[in-house]
Amino acid sequence: MTPFHTCLLCAVFLGLTPERWSATEDVKPKPFVTFSVKPEESVRADAHWMAFTPSGARLVVRYTEPRSSDAVLGLFDSTTGKSVSSTTIKGGGGPENSRTVCAIAPDGGWIAYTDEQNLRFLALPPGKPALPGGGAIEISRAPTTVGASVWLDGKSEKAFLYRSGAIVPTLEQWDLGKKPQSVVLREPQGGTALYAHSLHSGTHRLALSCGPSGTGKPRLESWSFAEKPSKVNVEIKFRASSLAHSPDGSVLAAGFDDGSVAWYDAATLKVLKETQPLGRQFTVATVAFHPGGKHLVCGTLDRGMPNLFFVTILTGQVAAALVADANGVTKVCFDTSGEKVAAFGANGTVTIWDATALLKLQRD
Repeated sequence: MTPFHTCLLCAVFLGLTPERWSATEDVKPKPFVTFSVKPEESVRADAHWMAFTPSGARLVVRYTEPRSSDAVLGLFDSTTGKSVSSTTIKGGGGPENSRTVCAIAPDGGWIAYTDEQNLRFLALPPGKPALPGGGAIEISRAPTTVGASVWLDGKSEKAFLYRSGAIVPTLEQWDLGKKPQSVVLREPQGGTALYAHSLHSGTHRLALSCGPSGTGKPRLESWSFAEKPSKVNVEIKFRASSLAHSPDGSVLAAGFDDGSVAWYDAATLKVLKETQPLGRQFTVATVAFHPGGKHLVCGTLDRGMPNLFFVTILTGQVAAALVADANGVTKVCFDTSGEKVAAFGANGTVTIWDATALLKLQRD
């Protein structure tokens, strides 16, 4: 058990109870930069995934315009907001790809992403020699696939791809240039919808938020695939629309449709902490742990009111709250140092703040 995990358990045993917070106060720090990823003629843009490069100098955003069948993988300067480069992902648009995410290699040299039929690797910076085989691995893909995730392990030596939908949910391990090793996570079963997922490569854990397409309780699942695949699952009251593992992988945070957040032991799914709704009880669309492990940033779909919340892990109290975007927040992420935090607004606007300065704005 890690020190971070132990502190969370202590907080529960000491009787730190959830509190209801008022979101009427609004801190208004000056952001580093604000920019739009959508073309001028577009009304909005939807983010599928967003992450800083390891150095923090660039922000990578996978997004799409409404009704577009293609997605865009854009690379932006995190200081000026200027576009550095962009790549069109054929067949990567549409609602069925909203849970499709990418991954940046730990050494910052590559981005992995999926298109209609391939797992592709994009070199950073652009122009770097491609991987063997043209930088792509062909994969079988059903048109009704509703969720996928990929990450790179080590120095781009391995790639892991999780896929679900009409096909049987699988986790595939690719040694670049070799045949994949696939692990079936469950037997085929109809009527199951995937709402959110989180992968942690360090602990080889996969968390899923899913539920029946008809009536019935939604649930959380935690899969371990370090050796023989195994899982635990629990029923939950509300659908979890966002999931994130702590930096060490020991804790799982879930953001719910009623606007609340909860923390779980990632291995057992035992509840460590539950909160009352943030904001005005709108969906917590995105959650991300600060690299230091002491705070969680949550983005909600509240409009015209605080919708970006920094929550202190041990107490469950809001350390800072602000209106990050007038249209609500759909994606958030920290850089690896924890000094920058980016929020993607529902209208396609990205704003980057000094995360350290925000956390100093303690609320009464």
